[in-house]
Amino acid sequence: QPILPLTPPASEWEADDSGKATEEAITDSCLMQYENFEGGIFPISPWTTGGDGNWTIDEGDTYQGMYSIKSPDLSGAASFPAISNATVSTCEFFGGGTMTLGVKASVLPPSDVFTINIDGVEHKQLIDMNDWSEVSVEIQPGKHVIDFSYQYNIFGVSPLPPSSPNREGMCCL
Repeated sequence: QPILPLTPPASEWEADDSGKATEEAITDSCLMQYENFEGGIFPISPWTTGGDGNWTIDEGDTYQGMYSIKSPDLSGAASFPAISNATVSTCEFFGGGTMTLGVKASVLPPSDVFTINIDGVEHKQLIDMNDWSEVSVEIQPGKHVIDFSYQYNIFGVSPLPPSSPNREGMCCL
């Protein structure tokens, strides 16, 4: 599960006498750690999910603890390639740091791939990870959008060639 300083909802910020969030509270909120999905609810702020399917909470395949999030089955999508993202954002006051997370990416081209994108730029492509592994990504200071992207049938091949028996066709965080 991800460990990264993130931004909580504005309702959790401390306010000054005028009701505005204090700079100290906003800065502190950017340094808050979102450590896991152990609340058993996803998506929950600051996370979102979307695309051709939604990531969901999973109890069956976890790295540490009771829950992870899992990519959807996109094999029945209306068109290809099909993409689904789990997304988290940092705020403008984020000081930078290393995101470390447990990942299982049981994917293999041409069927599917898993990428970690920051502000729309691919930073890591992970494939053929049939067991959980720790992955780290450096995040620069400031506001960023981080997409964990499961991509199915990326070349639009029909029919897809037979896949490795080890490939599960899913990603988990």
